[in-house]
Amino acid sequence: MASVSKYTSQLRDPRELGWKTPAKLFFAGEDDDCLWLVDQLVPLAGNMVLGADPKVGKTWFALAIAFGVASGRRTLGMFDVVGGPKPVLYVAGEGRKAALRKRGRAIAKAYDIDPTTLPIEFVTRESRFRLDDPTWQEAICIAVEGLHPSLIVLDPFSDLHLANENDRSEIVGVLNFLSFLSEYYFTTILLVHHLRKSRDTRNNTHEDPLDPRRLRGSTAIQAWYDTAMILESIGKGTLRVDIEHRDAEELPPLKGFIDTTTFANAVYVGVTLVKDIDPKKKKVVKSSPIVITPEMQILRYLMVGPKTTRDIERKLGIRADELSQLVEGLVNRGLIQATIETHQKSKRGRPISIKHELTISGKRMVDPSNYGK
Repeated sequence: MASVSKYTSQLRDPRELGWKTPAKLFFAGEDDDCLWLVDQLVPLAGNMVLGADPKVGKTWFALAIAFGVASGRRTLGMFDVVGGPKPVLYVAGEGRKAALRKRGRAIAKAYDIDPTTLPIEFVTRESRFRLDDPTWQEAICIAVEGLHPSLIVLDPFSDLHLANENDRSEIVGVLNFLSFLSEYYFTTILLVHHLRKSRDTRNNTHEDPLDPRRLRGSTAIQAWYDTAMILESIGKGTLRVDIEHRDAEELPPLKGFIDTTTFANAVYVGVTLVKDIDPKKKKVVKSSPIVITPEMQILRYLMVGPKTTRDIERKLGIRADELSQLVEGLVNRGLIQATIETHQKSKRGRPISIKHELTISGKRMVDPSNYGK
């Protein structure tokens, strides 16, 4: 016999007073700005959807966001985690444990962190995790109370419930439970979800591949989210990325990348600003593949935090004289900042050991197609 779900027990009786607010009190409140878990990317205690077609890279991006939140490192190479590292609950409804471990290690290596030290707990498909089962709902509430996660990733959403996603009356119950988790436990829910085909074969028309209305299932899913991040593949390891916030300013066009070529066993996942998108049609006019140059390797390595030139020499295998020229060029273009500290001096007072500490300038990287210019 299933026990009474804590979720059900926390639902308010509509016969109680206090569920409506007079206009005088309603408009007396302040209009708060959108609060962020990851600045300009993931809302705090909100609902987010990450959508894409199959095999585009949804799980890579979801893991990159999760590891960024758990480590406090700059996420996707562009967005800062607010307030440092925070616990994460990652629910993987598909794939083998070994495959998830391999991906997690690759992301962690790109972040230059030990994955075993992160405040992340994983749930895999062997658990038969269910969002629409009362017993599971109670178990989820107990787990969330113990971990206090700031982010819960559900990857993919369709494998974690048995409700009919096209039937509003069925799927809205699952979404209401997720909203309860978000509001009651002050956590952010990130759904990894599939898109339906962009071509309507009956009318022979095409939708914008980045339109959030392509999210598969009932329109209740579209009404549920606060932020939607939609991915579209435009080449091997290169994507168009569109991020829509309901309560914050729209971000400029972004290009995403999933780079497996920089270091052995490391996978870099991130976004950059792009200039080759027609703002009227929001379609790529000209897209060039990402060429991994030594400059790109340096910028990717600096994503995780300040590094010295000696760190970069050891990690990337770049000679000191070549690195000096590359660093000078990046500093002159305003892409990185360098501080110099003299460690030792010779008898004549000349420095013989100098430390360069390098950091990326500002909060963003530039379009990779401009690196070589």
